[in-house]
Amino acid sequence: MDNTLKDLAQEYWDLILEQSPTTATLLGDHRFDDRIEDLSQERETWFIGRLSSIIERAEAIDPAPLGRTDRVTQRMLLFEAGKHRELSELGIVELHSDQMLGPHATIMTALAAMNFPQSEQALAAVERFRHFDLLLETASGRFQAGLAKGRSPARLTVERSLHIIDKYLGTPIDADPIVNLSGPENWEGEAAWRDDLRHAVEAVVRPAFVRYRDLFQHILAPAARADDRAGLVWL
Repeated sequence: MDNTLKDLAQEYWDLILEQSPTTATLLGDHRFDDRIEDLSQERETWFIGRLSSIIERAEAIDPAPLGRTDRVTQRMLLFEAGKHRELSELGIVELHSDQMLGPHATIMTALAAMNFPQSEQALAAVERFRHFDLLLETASGRFQAGLAKGRSPARLTVERSLHIIDKYLGTPIDADPIVNLSGPENWEGEAAWRDDLRHAVEAVVRPAFVRYRDLFQHILAPAARADDRAGLVWL
């Protein structure tokens, strides 16, 4: 394989996982277990810049001397990086207050599949949830930025999102999916680890969800589009 192309492909994949540390964890890559997604405009601008650099360098590779596999890799790299850049430039996250792609939905789904088989990974996960408020705060900021641009959510999606949030906040702490994450087997530090997770939930995660719920109830819901204007054509 062409070494320059190989390095670019690896750089791209590392960038994707760094941008979405929850995805990295789900895929078994534990380098970013201590991080949570940053959905801020500043982070998105940084991400677009990194993607643009990768695209520019991939386009500069002459495909003529490449083998068939490398030519496919080059085209796929340009397609995937271009797709992520386009979605980021569109600011599509401003519309992710729904019950499918919103961080409140995706994180709840992801928790059930998260696994931290090594003690250092489990301890890193505690740091992730100690900074969980970053995820919901930056998401809230983007939703409000979307409203300012006329990107109001459909009322039905706000109602469904509120249902998800209320269901989580109504879950007893002992049954909280974060407190009950899968950790190392036969680990002497498990009890202390779960205490730390519980504290992160009580001190950071749930208060962040309460503030997040207020945004949906008092800002997004009043501005939401009625059922007869639910489609994106009304934006």
